[in-house]
Amino acid sequence: MIPAELESRFRVLGIGPASDWDAVKSAFRRLARTCHPDVAGPESSARFAEINEAYMDLKGYLLSGKTPQAPLRRERAPSRKGRPGPFRTKEREQGRSEEPHRRVRQALDEAARRVESLLRQATEQTGGSLSSHLERLRSVHPAVILLALDGLADCRGDEKVRKGLVELLSRPGLEREIVDRVVSMIGPDDGDLFIRLGRKAAQIEAGTALPLLRSLRSLRRGGGNEDLLSPWLVHPAEKVLAEVLAQWPLTASLPDDLTLSRLLRRQEESILIPLLRLLHRHGAPAWAFFSLRKLAADHPATAVRVWARSVVSRGDVG
Repeated sequence: MIPAELESRFRVLGIGPASDWDAVKSAFRRLARTCHPDVAGPESSARFAEINEAYMDLKGYLLSGKTPQAPLRRERAPSRKGRPGPFRTKEREQGRSEEPHRRVRQALDEAARRVESLLRQATEQTGGSLSSHLERLRSVHPAVILLALDGLADCRGDEKVRKGLVELLSRPGLEREIVDRVVSMIGPDDGDLFIRLGRKAAQIEAGTALPLLRSLRSLRRGGGNEDLLSPWLVHPAEKVLAEVLAQWPLTASLPDDLTLSRLLRRQEESILIPLLRLLHRHGAPAWAFFSLRKLAADHPATAVRVWARSVVSRGDVG
């Protein structure tokens, strides 16, 4: 349930009260590009201040659960003359303590918008060279990175571009909007990009790895994708391993013995079920007999026990 005091913030940004953080960011960036005083003139300062305040309040609520303590500027009643009461004094003191943090956040957001504005102007003047887009790709500001990706969309086959995309996707804490933009750029013939990403599979966060792996389903290749999938079997995240094993071609050979041994020691049902299906189809190596019998007898998930017993009982351990 959205607190009533936040509904006006969503209205200011032109989105519904059920909108998530990604929708809030997109709405703010859209409005900032048209209402910022550098674009729309000084007369838009009040409107932009209201947009920025609504954005910061929603950011605090959606990311930290923090509810704003005061209404928006245009909703605030004029202050009464005379000595303030105890409750008003407390509100003012609380507002003063939060003001430095608010100013820092506003300064950072303002810096990011100014950088984006300057880069857009530079793009219009220089035509957006490949080197300038690659330089922007190294930025820490999401808006600048998205701007760079827009400029690189038609150059993804370039050696430098692929290297830059791999470096970008290897960063920690990458925003989902950026990952989704890169995934949308990947075409059915971009297997080489996945080979490069596989070399850094263990460094790539699960939130980045999952949409990348799902996009593998659209690749057009003569054989299967096991050569692109196998490097990701070193990833520690359950969801990543489950996705890799779910996509593993039934006609492909099993992963190597060291990888199989490590996977059989996992306890997650989402990993073991597709793994046991592969072993059931291809037959398990002799050394796996002990692990499979243990899974068949002791694993808490019924489905895992059934599959493990099936592999053992059919004589697929040889």
